[in-house]
Amino acid sequence: MKTLYTVLLLVFSNVFMTFAWYGHLKFGSMKWFQYTVFTLAVFRTEQFKWNHILAFFLLIAAVYLVFKK
Repeated sequence: MKTLYTVLLLVFSNVFMTFAWYGHLKFGSMKWFQYTVFTLAVFRTEQFKWNHILAFFLLIAAVYLVFKK
């Protein structure tokens, strides 16, 4: 039962993300859609800094510590 549940969740998420991606491509040129994704444009100006690298390694360490036996 767990295997079936896992497979169904993976299929559902794959279908959802496929529609989201193609919807993004199709509706990205529409004027009403550009207003809703205005906040995403703010992150395009973000500079890559040393604290991003540190945060990445801290997240990796956190995952390691959570799953360590």
